[in-house]
Amino acid sequence: MLSYIIRRLLIIIPMALLVVTVTWVLIRMAPGNFYSSEKKLPAAVEANIKKKYGLDKPVIQQYGIMMWN
Repeated sequence: MLSYIIRRLLIIIPMALLVVTVTWVLIRMAPGNFYSSEKKLPAAVEANIKKKYGLDKPVIQQYGIMMWN
């Protein structure tokens, strides 16, 4: 019984990482941005939003930050 529980716990960790990664990739592949609206934002405001949320960093770095947090 103990070996079954240990096996299941060892499967949960990679599965959770896989689900988080697939979800993150699907969100990144969606068209548009989370701050896009009908009206176009001024370039300065858009740059500030990207900097505030780390969207100006490389995708790999964004993924690393998301996984670390």
